[in-house]
Amino acid sequence: MRQMRQSSMIPSTLASVAIAVVIAGLGSGAQAKKAATVLEASFKDRITAKMTTSLEAATQHLVGRLSLDKHRFSGYELEFGDELKWRLNCQEVEPSRDSIENCVIRQLHALAALCDAGNDMHNKASEQRKVVDAHLKELVSGGNNKELPNLAMKRTKMSGTDIWMHRKTPTSSSDEVDANPAVQASALMALARCAVASGQKDYLLEAENWFAGLQKVYPQNIWNQTLVSFHKSGIIWESLALVLLHVPKDSSFHADLSDYVADFEAFLLRAWKETPSTWSFSSARALALRWQADGLKKKQRKMIKSWAKDHIDRFLGTGSGSKKDVKESILARIGGAGYTCGPLQGLTSLAGVVTEAELVQVVLQLMEKDIDQYQVSAEKAEAEEKETAESPKDAMDKVWRDAGLSGAFFRDSDQMKMEKRQSVRVDDTVQCMVALTQALKTLQGIEGVAVDPEKVSAEAKGASAEL
Repeated sequence: MRQMRQSSMIPSTLASVAIAVVIAGLGSGAQAKKAATVLEASFKDRITAKMTTSLEAATQHLVGRLSLDKHRFSGYELEFGDELKWRLNCQEVEPSRDSIENCVIRQLHALAALCDAGNDMHNKASEQRKVVDAHLKELVSGGNNKELPNLAMKRTKMSGTDIWMHRKTPTSSSDEVDANPAVQASALMALARCAVASGQKDYLLEAENWFAGLQKVYPQNIWNQTLVSFHKSGIIWESLALVLLHVPKDSSFHADLSDYVADFEAFLLRAWKETPSTWSFSSARALALRWQADGLKKKQRKMIKSWAKDHIDRFLGTGSGSKKDVKESILARIGGAGYTCGPLQGLTSLAGVVTEAELVQVVLQLMEKDIDQYQVSAEKAEAEEKETAESPKDAMDKVWRDAGLSGAFFRDSDQMKMEKRQSVRVDDTVQCMVALTQALKTLQGIEGVAVDPEKVSAEAKGASAEL
């Protein structure tokens, strides 16, 4: 069996993974190269059920959080310390470590994640659908030359198109605003994804106008001139790739958007090749979304698969040749024991593009670890029931359940220290929801088979000895 280079960095939460993941390389010759990665059936059933339950709890939490205190786009961040304090809107961000721009993007992605993960979107009576409908209505009608209070942004007409403008700082007036391509693309994504998920496709007419606004804000001739980081560019690409999957293929909207996306990803590919240390979970997910698109030419699919493999190599520290310019893998830098839902947003998606047993093994280990260690449990721990000694995780769960955070995810202490915060922020949960949604889709495409553990273990040892 091919061993993971960072295996020592990942806690052994899945004792059965080494056996459950049936490695394609256990065979020999050409047949081994063509073999698909499969999962032991009972393991696949167990991990699928666990992820489904986790996603349902996170979705239920986000439904309440976005409408906290009966507002829209609420519940951005809960500070904890001597007392709990909510930052309900983007004007309340701490400017020394956060910005209105980031807050807006995170809240819009939260709405899109809710629509992407939900099972009750076509049930108009469900709480989830009611929350989505209210947010769509506010985005379309409330944002027209009128500031959305919790997002501190408004929509402005410019040359016949709609452009979203956000306040520059928490202390800025409603007239001191900026346009931002990542904000524009995120608003477009939230509107289009939720419109299709809820069966309200009339909203796509509005979405097309917002795309025209993005072309005004960020035309191709300024891509090399405007300072937009690779990660923020990845957010734009990811947002547009998701919209492209849901726009009618016979529409002018789809044709124009497809051309823009193809040109933008070619631009980003050049940046990717020029900087071997570059990596973004948004660009990784964008590649997976593009892979799902119909009508891609053979050359495009080849490029996407090769680029997806590059993302995996840079994350795991695998590969050879020029890829060795990356002195340390992404996983080695962030560590495998902390909160890893961020990179998993892209990796769980790429597992469906590049079928590698090593990637599946890493993804499933990290995903289950995040559920076990960084999701607020909806149920009392055994220690609480018996009034015995609580673990730090049990104690946190109790405090945060009382604060209405059942089902939410939180970051590890080292990440929060690096970000200079002690809080549970909305993107902590949203990133895990995206990762879980994509992981469940990937699992659907992996065959479950009955496996003799002793036989697989023996074959794995034999294959390892040959390497």
